[in-house]
Amino acid sequence: MRTVLALLLSFALLHGAEWETLSNCRFLPNEYNDGDSFHVLSEGKEFIFRLYFVDTPESENSLPERVGQQAAHFGITPIRAIEIGRYAKQATAQLLSRPFTVTTKYQDAMGRSNLPRYYAFITTSEKMDLGEVLVSSGLARAFGTAGAPPKATIAELRSRYDSLQSDAKRKKLGAWGNGPAIRRDEEPTTEPRSHMQGPETGKPQTPQSQPGMDDKTTAEILGDLDPLNRIPTVPAATIPKDDYSEIPGWRPKPKTSEQAPTKEKSLKVSLNTASQADLENLPGIGPELAGRIIAARPFEAVDDIKKVKGIGPTKFAAIAPLVAP
Repeated sequence: MRTVLALLLSFALLHGAEWETLSNCRFLPNEYNDGDSFHVLSEGKEFIFRLYFVDTPESENSLPERVGQQAAHFGITPIRAIEIGRYAKQATAQLLSRPFTVTTKYQDAMGRSNLPRYYAFITTSEKMDLGEVLVSSGLARAFGTAGAPPKATIAELRSRYDSLQSDAKRKKLGAWGNGPAIRRDEEPTTEPRSHMQGPETGKPQTPQSQPGMDDKTTAEILGDLDPLNRIPTVPAATIPKDDYSEIPGWRPKPKTSEQAPTKEKSLKVSLNTASQADLENLPGIGPELAGRIIAARPFEAVDDIKKVKGIGPTKFAAIAPLVAP
């Protein structure tokens, strides 16, 4: 045990002070990969890297408190947060389907794996910063451990990530709204980020990409994985009701026990706060009708929804048990 610790300490001391660039890296599929943390192969060695500045929602519910905090940040339900997390996981895997570059100084990112995990910046084959793509697409929040790679300061980068997040929120992209993560008419620039240009990043690469990915741009990859249409719905059974209704940071605690919502009620869709996607999941509610419901807010009671054009007695009877004001 002491020998292992000594080796880890020596490795940290050797690599911790200086930034290192790993070129021609490969993404390794792994069941524990996530949108912001994943296995990487570099020169025959396997690593786990965690993105600086970026936090994508969890893709499953093993950490319900964290899921609740992420959901609260975006103003969405925990179930929707996990949907976005699964979408981010798929998006990262495809964005890294071609060889990419890692910039790291092997700062410990901890984690639950036996393999050490390190913080890093990732530059895609299109010379784009992966963290910036995720935040600007509404698939991640600007949150987490910061680092200052070559040609940049932490303050500069934090300001940039915050700006990208604000822009995604304004455009209602990804978790912030109801549209695709990146609209096809807003393809991001492929100009390399100056703070990522380490010793090797400026060299041209001739990677062999996965079949069907050669001509895909970042915008097309994310567009193909539109979270509204392509992401599988998270089964309600995978999120225990107790976790959903009592997650810290998600729902405020009631002032009195009489006001405490029942578990059944906590799972209902709120007519006043639900997203377009959540409303469209209700029986008989399509995009146009969901838009009318949103336009008719606020509702003081469930019965008020009858005033919305298109909500007749039959449709009201179908959705009434599933919604709350």
